[in-house]
Amino acid sequence: MSNRAKINGIIGGAFFAIALVLFFVCCRRVVVDAGHEAVLVKKPYFFGHGGVDKEPIRTGSVWVARSTEAWQYPITPVQYTEKFDDMNTRNKSLVDFNSYVKITITNIPLLQEKFGPKWYENNIKEVYRTIIRNESRAQTQDDLMSNPAIVKSMEDRVQKLLAEHVANIAIPLKIHDVVIGKVTPNKEVLDEINRTAAQQQRKNTEDQRKLAEDARKQAESSRAAADNAYRQSMSLSPEQFIQNEAIKAFVKSSELCSTGKDCTMVLVPPGQNFTLPKK
Repeated sequence: MSNRAKINGIIGGAFFAIALVLFFVCCRRVVVDAGHEAVLVKKPYFFGHGGVDKEPIRTGSVWVARSTEAWQYPITPVQYTEKFDDMNTRNKSLVDFNSYVKITITNIPLLQEKFGPKWYENNIKEVYRTIIRNESRAQTQDDLMSNPAIVKSMEDRVQKLLAEHVANIAIPLKIHDVVIGKVTPNKEVLDEINRTAAQQQRKNTEDQRKLAEDARKQAESSRAAADNAYRQSMSLSPEQFIQNEAIKAFVKSSELCSTGKDCTMVLVPPGQNFTLPKK
């Protein structure tokens, strides 16, 4: 090989290396995640046209100029959650709940070009929250907490009003389900309800105890009245009646003891003491 050929080869290799370095310096690889599309925003350094590329990049990868921005957006419905604390209702009671809305982007390049990556915060969030607040104020606390039909009707109205807003500002979105989560009294009201319930439970317990005591007192009075009526019908003095009851108790104890294997009866004459023997 001649010297000229060698020199040309070296020069060609150098140009290739320089071109390769320039490529990696000036370009970068954009990888699009599954379930997403990317929209390119071109910002040329020296020449060419900038702006949003009208054709989105599907799942995969593409090489772009390093100055080009790539914004990824989900192509499936995404759920957005809004939390509401101390929400006022028609009867002035305060409630807490979460609300959920699912949204699909229908034209990613147009969304990026006209509304930018913060499209939800700038164009949907506060309108959505305002609609929820207005609808909540039209309902009572009890309906929001325990009437599924009222809540479903409210969800449908919120979805309809939000879809109308989307159409009015021509933002490329589709509004799917709107869901109102579990509605509960706010913390202060809930604490008061719990205190009231505890007080009521204590009162119920005390009332039941009093009823039991009154019933026991009535039963004892009735038994005493019956015993006294029996004593009078038998023409017994109080002392004789007591002795008669003692005899009945002795007879009953004897009958019970006669059927037990481990029962021993000890008769102690009146006026004498008796001590059980140690085992």
